[in-house]
Amino acid sequence: MSLKSNSKSNSKVQKPRTKTNSKSNNKLKSKHTTTSTHVSKSKSKTAKMKLDKLNADINEYNEVSQLLQEAKPVNEHDSDKLKSLKSIKEDYDKDEEMKKQNQVANEEMKKQMQLLSDIGL
Repeated sequence: MSLKSNSKSNSKVQKPRTKTNSKSNNKLKSKHTTTSTHVSKSKSKTAKMKLDKLNADINEYNEVSQLLQEAKPVNEHDSDKLKSLKSIKEDYDKDEEMKKQNQVANEEMKKQMQLLSDIGL
């Protein structure tokens, strides 16, 4: 009888251990789940912060590129003005040269007219 009682007592002892182990395993699993949830939340927050920063950078880039595009036609317009100013200056210089040539030609004609009028008298 002692053997039977020993085996029964062993089985009783083993059963609570198994239950205890399963409970502790459940606790470990729940802690692990909580820890992984906590880690995933912090990763999520980090990822969200990175995305917000990238979105802010993209918005800033778009704003700068838009300003540059708005400034580009102004620069082209200014270059057209500079070209027209150069052509006006060139035309002015040509006109001044023609004016000098005309004055020289007028002086020559006046001299010739004076000679003709002197000879005619």
